[in-house]
Amino acid sequence: MVLLLLAEAMLLFGGLIVAVYLRLGAIDAEDALITRNGFYKAALATVFCLAAFYLFDLYDFVVMHDRRELVLRLLQALGLAWVALALIFYAMPQVMIGRGVSLISLPIALLLMVGWRLAIHWVLGHPEIGERILIVGSRVRNRDCPRNTRPARRGFSRSRLCR
Repeated sequence: MVLLLLAEAMLLFGGLIVAVYLRLGAIDAEDALITRNGFYKAALATVFCLAAFYLFDLYDFVVMHDRRELVLRLLQALGLAWVALALIFYAMPQVMIGRGVSLISLPIALLLMVGWRLAIHWVLGHPEIGERILIVGSRVRNRDCPRNTRPARRGFSRSRLCR
């Protein structure tokens, strides 16, 4: 979970920095990021997004198994984070990185997070990466156990049943 959190923090932070460069251009972006503490402001926005992800249970691995629920919660969490940041930018304008940066960074962050989470969803559900389990015994309960697991959703692979 810590690696997931760090990877998402890097993606969100990088997306914000890319949005600054797209909106302000290279020279003005360097001025905004270095002279006017833009890196700290981008870190603040990243922390707000990660907190919103936590509030919407996006670090709960049970939620991650349902792809639709995952994308819906990502949209809701990013929307909440950006509304909270808009209120903070309104109350304290000196915290804003630049005009229009939030509008550009929202779709960038959304694309990065949805792509990242769907890639993780695919990797964790892949049968070659999943966990292999050996069930020994001939009782009825042991024979029913492989039938009750759904390999594509749980990450288990069934090769054969030994009796």
